[in-house]
Amino acid sequence: TAFGSLSRNRSCGIRLVKGESLEDILATTTVEGVPTAEVAVMFAEQCNLHLPIFRTVNNILQGKLKPEDFVVTAMMTLPLTMEAHTTPLSEVEASSRN
Repeated sequence: TAFGSLSRNRSCGIRLVKGESLEDILATTTVEGVPTAEVAVMFAEQCNLHLPIFRTVNNILQGKLKPEDFVVTAMMTLPLTMEAHTTPLSEVEASSRN
């Protein structure tokens, strides 16, 4: 549902980018991702996990970063690293069909 037009998280993000305040958005709808973002960052810190997208989303929700600065400030300044997956995607897709 993340990409669907009925996704409350997606709708919240679109409304934030358009300039609405999080307070106004939450006054009219429940957005599960808002409290989840903060919990995800707390869990990441406890587990020593580097989750830049979760941290950036949480910073936007907390008012520490403007949505329009997400890519330029937060994501494009990350050092380049190699990401490895232990299971090839084709195997994951095949197992989900069974």
